[in-house]
Amino acid sequence: MGMLILTQPGNRANTYGAYTTAVLKAEGFADMVVRPIGQESLAGLEAYDAVILTPCLPRRAYVDRLAAYVKAGGRLIALRPSRLVALALGLAPTSTVVHPAYVRPLPGNAISAGVPHESVQTHVPVDNYEPLQLPEGTQEIARTFADAGVETSYPAALHFPLGKGQVVAFGYDLAQAVALIRQGNPVHYGWRTLGFGNPYRPNEFYSSHLDKRRMHLPQADIHTMLLGNAVNAIAKHPQPRLWYYDTPDTKSMVVLDSDDDYSPLEAFEALMDSVEAHDGHITIYLMLGPSKYTIATPERVAGWRARGHSFGIHHNAFDPHYADEEQDAVMEEIVRRDTDYFREHYGGDTVIANRNHCLGWKGYVDLPRIYEDVGVVLDTNVLSIHDQWLQYTNGSGHPGKFVDTDGDVIQVYQQLTQAYDDASVKAKLSSDPVGEAKRTRQVMVDKKERYFSPLTMLSHPVSFYTYSGAYQNQCWDYANELGLPIWSAFEWADFVRARDRAQVAHSAWDDGSFSCQVAGSSPSGSFTLMVPLQNGETPRASVDGESVDVSLQEAYGWTYALVPVPISSNGPETRQIVVQT
Repeated sequence: MGMLILTQPGNRANTYGAYTTAVLKAEGFADMVVRPIGQESLAGLEAYDAVILTPCLPRRAYVDRLAAYVKAGGRLIALRPSRLVALALGLAPTSTVVHPAYVRPLPGNAISAGVPHESVQTHVPVDNYEPLQLPEGTQEIARTFADAGVETSYPAALHFPLGKGQVVAFGYDLAQAVALIRQGNPVHYGWRTLGFGNPYRPNEFYSSHLDKRRMHLPQADIHTMLLGNAVNAIAKHPQPRLWYYDTPDTKSMVVLDSDDDYSPLEAFEALMDSVEAHDGHITIYLMLGPSKYTIATPERVAGWRARGHSFGIHHNAFDPHYADEEQDAVMEEIVRRDTDYFREHYGGDTVIANRNHCLGWKGYVDLPRIYEDVGVVLDTNVLSIHDQWLQYTNGSGHPGKFVDTDGDVIQVYQQLTQAYDDASVKAKLSSDPVGEAKRTRQVMVDKKERYFSPLTMLSHPVSFYTYSGAYQNQCWDYANELGLPIWSAFEWADFVRARDRAQVAHSAWDDGSFSCQVAGSSPSGSFTLMVPLQNGETPRASVDGESVDVSLQEAYGWTYALVPVPISSNGPETRQIVVQT
């Protein structure tokens, strides 16, 4: 019966307990129950296929109950287990840590064999354990490193039997590590280290925080790969997930948007014509403000919307009207004023995706909180700037929810932008558009074949029209060649939100037959269910009794059956899935 996630609200050790669920949801897990640790939640552990214990400080009686559950055949994933929990599971704490720590996934085990075997940052302490007391069959999943290339003798994660059951123990708070990699260091709020002056940008949070020796890796995604693989390895039955995209044949895509920056009409038209020639759509963020407004009038926008494109707001903290103000003090006023103006004059689509002019920001997650209030779903303000061009500044190609330092999860997704055409790369794109497009193509290939994340690209109309068109067109040619659809940021935001809201329920296994229900609504009219297979044979599947074609997909060392699930685009409905394995 799916997974049970145990949290401990109100305990500081469990600050990121609820965010663990958001991490799992981003990985497509949708058959989960989240409950606070206590007598009631511990009474029914045996009913679940696996239990995930987020970092908690449980009382002795609860620890004994968890240990008894595992020894009787239960399956437990423990994230930074407390001292009592570690001892009860057979670990030998040394009462020392490595901090800040790196972890390196190791070959030779099912959980980490299929992920990159390079050390990745955590930004959190990793507890040191002596695994000498652990039984035969124990496997080390990852090793702790004191620096990118400085190995210790301590395991960062272990998989071992305990009685009749199994345990996976991570010596660190994986969810907190993901948050700090994705969002940067909250201590950096107010720092100006990058030489940009105004406005304040989210990239400040990665200054002296992102190890540039590791920015070629989606570090946060590697942590989540390990957690997802741990679920596969330990659960009593295969755990269904939702694929990252709507159809099984989509392995990656280009998410395309544009910053108006007061571009002329002919630049708008040239950009949209080229996107349409590549069977794509684009989202364009419009300049609004008391000093100067975009040339994209409501009448023009209505015509462009009819062609499938979408429009949002390019909030401008550089507007001369605010020249004598601190950006942080007026950003909320700008966002709310622009939102009201846009809704009154442009109507139509709700503004569900955003990028600010010059990437203006407020606080650590103050701006996402404002976005949540005004209806924005997807933020693309983190940019792989300067030497981070095409790299993983926030350690992730996938969308993920923002989380505050108190653990409060914000219903707005952060999506990294890795390719763009602003003035900082004008010389690069003007002098060697073919070479840079080839570099971008390799990123697309890696995403399609290894990471399955989208490539978010930014093209300003005026930049496209004057110097970046050759680069952008070649990239979109490559996307067509590789089978990557080109979606607008609005289309992507709409699907990401729908996938997160979808539910997988009533999972059941009976003599080689798996069944479940998928409930929700998809703007594209479909989801894709992932079912990990215990053999390499292609199964048969049906949706509401109708046969559907099943394809096999290798991902992170595991083989999945991808089952297409047609579903309503106009409101929630439920589909019954049966897979004959």
